[in-house]
Amino acid sequence: MTAIVRRFYARLSLEKAGRTLVFWLLLLVVMASVVFGLGAVTDELDVGSLLLAVVLGIVVGWLLAGLELSGWVAGLVVVTLGAVVLVVRVGYLEDELIALVRVVWWLPGQVWDWVFGGGPVDLSAGQTALRSLVGDVEILVLRWVNWLLTTIDGNPVYDPAAATLTWGMGLWPLTVWSGWRLRQHRPLLSLAPAGAVLVVSLYGVRAGVFSLLPLLGAMLTLMAISWHDARERRWEEEGIDFNRFIWGDLARRVATLSLVLV
Repeated sequence: MTAIVRRFYARLSLEKAGRTLVFWLLLLVVMASVVFGLGAVTDELDVGSLLLAVVLGIVVGWLLAGLELSGWVAGLVVVTLGAVVLVVRVGYLEDELIALVRVVWWLPGQVWDWVFGGGPVDLSAGQTALRSLVGDVEILVLRWVNWLLTTIDGNPVYDPAAATLTWGMGLWPLTVWSGWRLRQHRPLLSLAPAGAVLVVSLYGVRAGVFSLLPLLGAMLTLMAISWHDARERRWEEEGIDFNRFIWGDLARRVATLSLVLV
């Protein structure tokens, strides 16, 4: 009997993990549609960097929704992570950051050896990595300021890094918001801002609406399965017995119906 109960709860945990993965994948389809739609109307965008930021934003928003943080703390976390992710990715600063992290990682061991009679602490590698990182960040910021000023002046320069950084600063909070609100079972409130950004962007340049199709299909599916997931959670709180594995069948049927409607 105990083994049966264990298998049941193991299957239930696996099923819940599967639900989370489905939510993430569908939300990724929505946000990727926005990124590719913007990339189609803006030649300067680095779509790969924005997609990576979108993936990380979904995870950050989802995790923040599960933490009991005050508004200003959550906002500080979002702004800090967004700045680091975007600057590092858009500026291709991964090598410098990894080198700096490696130096910090080995620093306690060097200090330990020095305290017990070893050689002196060597900070030259860390200083070199830090100078390189700071210099590259300064160059990126200057490029962004120059691009922004020339754009406002009506004579924009071609700078993919600056354009990607600008759009990334707009998409990052939208993505975090989407993951956060979706976990709270507010699918329409979660997805509406991102959809509105894409619609306005496509309308502004009279572009084709193909990128709206996967977005609409994923939105319809997410709304249905998120609302049903909220109902199941309410039934659990009220002690109502129900088939806990009907969600998967519902998701397949809703996905098919959404595809037909789109």
